[in-house]
Amino acid sequence: MTASPPTAGFRWRPPPLNGPALMLALLGVNVWATMALVPALWSGAARSSTMRVLLLLPLLPLAIGVLWRRAGELLLVFPMVLLVPLVMDGRMTSSTVYSLRTFALAAGSLIGFLVGAAVVLAQLDAPARAASERSLRPRQRQQQGPSLAPAGQLAPAELPERWRRRFRLYGLLGVLSAIFPLVLVYAANFIPAEQKNLREVYPGRVASIQSLINLIVFALWAGIYGVYFLSPLRAHRTGDKELTRDLARLKESPRRPGWIVYLGLVAALAGLILFSLLEVR
Repeated sequence: MTASPPTAGFRWRPPPLNGPALMLALLGVNVWATMALVPALWSGAARSSTMRVLLLLPLLPLAIGVLWRRAGELLLVFPMVLLVPLVMDGRMTSSTVYSLRTFALAAGSLIGFLVGAAVVLAQLDAPARAASERSLRPRQRQQQGPSLAPAGQLAPAELPERWRRRFRLYGLLGVLSAIFPLVLVYAANFIPAEQKNLREVYPGRVASIQSLINLIVFALWAGIYGVYFLSPLRAHRTGDKELTRDLARLKESPRRPGWIVYLGLVAALAGLILFSLLEVR
C-alpha cells in the first residue's frame, strides 16, 4: 500500500483509514471509556441529559484527530475535553469511584494513549526511504564492522557523545513528564489524612471541593510543563541548526509502527477490562 504525499493545510476529505489509524481510534475509545463512561455509569452521573452530552463530546475531537491525523485534536483537545465531565460532576472523581488501583489503571490508559498517538502520528503515511535515514540513532552498526576512521574523524554510523547525552536527557524529561502529574494527582486525591481533613472542613461538599482541587492541580501542571519542560527544549532545538535539520528530515520520513505500539494497544484494552472488573467487584 503506497502512501499519499502530505499536503499543507486542512484536507476536507480524510485520507483512507489504515491499521495504525484504527489502532489509534481504539486507544482513544479505551481512554474515554476508562476515564469518563465507566465512572459516570458507576456514580450515577450519566442519568442527567446534560452529562450525557458532555460524555459524548470528547468523541468529536477524537474522531477528527483520527480521521484527519491531526495532532492538536488528539494530544491536546481530546484530553482537555475529556476532563470536562470530571470537573462538572464531582461524583465521578470521588473515592467511591477511583481507588488507588483504578486510578493507576486510568492513568496508565491515558499515558499509553498519548504515547501511542505521538508515535502513530509520527509514523503514519511514511514514504519509503533508505535504512540509513530511519533514525538519528545508528541502525547499521550490527551490519558494519568497527570504525576504521582516523582519530578525530567519525564514520556516519557512529553517534557522537553529545547526541548520547541528548537522548538520555530527552528520555529523562519524558519520564518526568509522566511522573510529575501522577504525583500531584495522588497528593490531591489519595492521601488519607488530607481526605479526612476535607470531610471535616467541608462536610457535604467534599465532591465539589475535590473537583476544584483537581482543576487547580491540572492548571498547575500545565504551567510547570510549559515553563520547565517545553521552554528549555524549544530553546535547545531552535539554537541548534543541525538538530533542527535532522528533526525536519525525520518529520518528512517517519518510520512505520513497530510491535511495541501494538503491544501497547493490547495492554490498554486489557486495562479497560480489568478496570471494569475491579469496579464491579
